[in-house]
Amino acid sequence: MKAVHGPLIHKSAVTTVSFSPDENFVASGSDDGVVRIWQISSRTAKLVGDPLRDHVGAVNAVLYSLDGNRIYSASNDGTLRVWDAQGGQVIMCIGVSDGPVLAIALSPDGKRIATASEGRPVGNDGAVQLWDASTGENIYAGAYGGHQSAARAVAFFPDGERLVSGGDDGTIRVWDCTDSWMQYK
Repeated sequence: MKAVHGPLIHKSAVTTVSFSPDENFVASGSDDGVVRIWQISSRTAKLVGDPLRDHVGAVNAVLYSLDGNRIYSASNDGTLRVWDAQGGQVIMCIGVSDGPVLAIALSPDGKRIATASEGRPVGNDGAVQLWDASTGENIYAGAYGGHQSAARAVAFFPDGERLVSGGDDGTIRVWDCTDSWMQYK
């Protein structure tokens, strides 16, 4: 394997990357709290627009919406931010936790975002939460005996009806994402 492009440079450690659905762009996040968008082609790679600078802590996760119009970013500042991928403006800022938001996942239908965090979620117990991707409304906060400490990983099952999370407590938990939102035992 050989490098085709690069290096594409942040001013601090790069912590996360995500391809756009059309594979023409890469969003990257870093310890300096900045999200950058890179245009990638077979011949060139270049920074697109100004860096997205609204986080006040390291960016731990980035991902594109299914249509490529939004970028979601999670940070040590306890927020999930939703960005306009073309213009770079913040569309929404969601207060998730009083600690870092460590991971995010988008449901297969693109309608929900799951977050995994360290610390107490804002207004609820638990470190795994589910959000409406278009409104930012909290659909669920892990109040049913979730992780005993930080949740570090989340992923949707391909059917979108279940979510799996992993945490510092050494456990993996599987959650029902239908209306009942019960944890599998």
